[in-house]
Amino acid sequence: MEIYVDGSNLIHKLWHVCENVTQVVNGMQRQLSAIEREYKPDFLRVALDAPGGTWRHELVPTYKAQRGKKPEGLQTLLNSAEQLLGHWCTASVAGHEADDIIATWCHRANLSGTQAVIVSADKDLYQLLRKDLHVILRSFRTNVGKVTQEDWFNHDAFATRWAMLPVQWPQYRALVGDKSDNMPGVNSIGERYAMTLMGRYLTIEDCVTAIRRFETTGMPQKQERALLAAWDSGEVQRNIRIHTLVKNVPLPTPEIATT
Repeated sequence: MEIYVDGSNLIHKLWHVCENVTQVVNGMQRQLSAIEREYKPDFLRVALDAPGGTWRHELVPTYKAQRGKKPEGLQTLLNSAEQLLGHWCTASVAGHEADDIIATWCHRANLSGTQAVIVSADKDLYQLLRKDLHVILRSFRTNVGKVTQEDWFNHDAFATRWAMLPVQWPQYRALVGDKSDNMPGVNSIGERYAMTLMGRYLTIEDCVTAIRRFETTGMPQKQERALLAAWDSGEVQRNIRIHTLVKNVPLPTPEIATT
């Protein structure tokens, strides 16, 4: 078993609790050590956002623009995280997000049949869930060096909650948007209609084809017209790409070795 930690996500979570550099560093080290002792993985890897923009910013300049400038202490933590976490195997790649690195690790785990635990509260990682192979530890608490509370999410829990497959998550996000990333969805299509479409079709393209064939999609004509307009303009395809994690990030060889 391998464990992939979204280090940037964990730093942000701890910062909002502590807002103190030393406490955040100590908290991360304590939590990573507890996970390592509790689950005894073959590898524990920590993915980090690299400083600067990513390929998503090049595609959509307003991507995450609403978040504003980070506090100085938090930015210092993010920039020096690899040095601060030197005891663990860390990876960051310019132009890519930590999510893309985790997706690359998961892809390699898929090829070898290796079980993987993803540690993150980021919903973008839902698309990586695989039945009996990948699970997500969304949150956890530690006390005296032990994991004392866990919040797990797997393929079946996702299917029950969202009534779709994990691989459809980027399609769903392309329809409803993501305010946290400053990404709009398709006008007049909210969660209700998006979930209806994902329950009927594997992809948005399948739905567009059905509309053009005058098949019943379960949506009113107003929403169908809005979807066709967004598809023809290329907006939907752009949204799908933004929300789809990259699985071939060029990682240094030591960071991609598997058991």
